[in-house]
Amino acid sequence: MDHTSSTTKKSKFNMDFVNKFVTAILNWFAELGKDFTNKVSHISAETIHWMAVLCFHAATVPNLVGLMLGLTDNMPQIEFVLIVWAGLGLLFMKAIIEKNRINLITIGLGFMAQATMMALIFFK
Repeated sequence: MDHTSSTTKKSKFNMDFVNKFVTAILNWFAELGKDFTNKVSHISAETIHWMAVLCFHAATVPNLVGLMLGLTDNMPQIEFVLIVWAGLGLLFMKAIIEKNRINLITIGLGFMAQATMMALIFFK
């Protein structure tokens, strides 16, 4: 009988160890999943913000290119251009405050490109 009780104690010890080990592994995976979700959502939010900046810049490009190539005589409405530039200016200020270099560079280059296109149209 002594032999049976020692085997029962060993198996109970092994089961406790296995349960604790499995619980620790599952907790580790749960934390890993939370960290991954937090990082992916942050990266996705930044990517969507950057794509929005590109869309703002691209809003007036078709009209300006059409004017430069002589395909159209219609200028974009000044209110539209001012609103787009105001929005980009606000995003530029936000990027300055956050010290977000990629948005600073993107918005700055976009402003320069649009100003150059407008100058080529108006001063040709």
